[in-house]
Amino acid sequence: MSSSVATRRRSGTWLSLLLILALASSFLLPSRGAQAANAGSALQFNGSSQYVTLGTSSDLRPAQFTLELWFKRATGGVTQSTGTGGVTAYPLITKGRAEAETAAADVNYFFGIDASGHLAADFEEAQSGPSPSLNHPVTGASVIATDNTWHHGAATYDGIIWKLYLDGNVDASATVSRPANTASTVITAVGTSLNSVALPTPGGFFAGTIDEARIWSVARTQAQIQAAMNSEITSGTGLLGRWGMNEGSGTVVGNSVDRARPGRLQRLPQHQQPSADDWDAA
Repeated sequence: MSSSVATRRRSGTWLSLLLILALASSFLLPSRGAQAANAGSALQFNGSSQYVTLGTSSDLRPAQFTLELWFKRATGGVTQSTGTGGVTAYPLITKGRAEAETAAADVNYFFGIDASGHLAADFEEAQSGPSPSLNHPVTGASVIATDNTWHHGAATYDGIIWKLYLDGNVDASATVSRPANTASTVITAVGTSLNSVALPTPGGFFAGTIDEARIWSVARTQAQIQAAMNSEITSGTGLLGRWGMNEGSGTVVGNSVDRARPGRLQRLPQHQQPSADDWDAA
């Protein structure tokens, strides 16, 4: 046997062994492709019963804040009012809704989409303000169609000015200069709004898909919102919670900022794997 033939046979033997090992590992080890898909997953809400709770009744009560998320709006859903002089909208991120005019029940923040397709937000004034429990709403100008197109939405309040952003652009602003209620005992929710009773009930439901929800204790600037909206971030000044919704299964939504305060799926919104055109604000 020539040395060249022997070399080829040894090479063929090693290649066969490597192929066998590779096939075996594909059954024994988790798939990298599956992990990558989970990193881009989201939650789909049916618009009639499904939502997510975030933290406890004493969590996520900032006086100044930024609320942001990615969403795809579908047909359906149920609107919810924040009270006299407030807004009526499909809830996106909320802490409170129309209820008794008390510090524990007043709205800390309510961010949603009204029946005409505009972004809408509201808070009720703190008891330390000149008009306790007064609603301070703001409504956007752009119309968001129910066409399952991804959009990024954000609402900020710096203690003086409300601002709404759609896909990184200012959609509305309102000067308020009143303190937001931070004594609410309502549990924060995504896709609905809850009340302050011991066993809270949901009111209003969003129909569509939601991803990458964040709550900050600062009013982010437009430049900051634009710089981070297309990224999955896990830290930042004033970032109270970030729920990436990347699990792909199960009933818990991890909080990458504070693991002790995860989100919990109620009535099991469906985990979705977004397509290649997702997360494009253009």
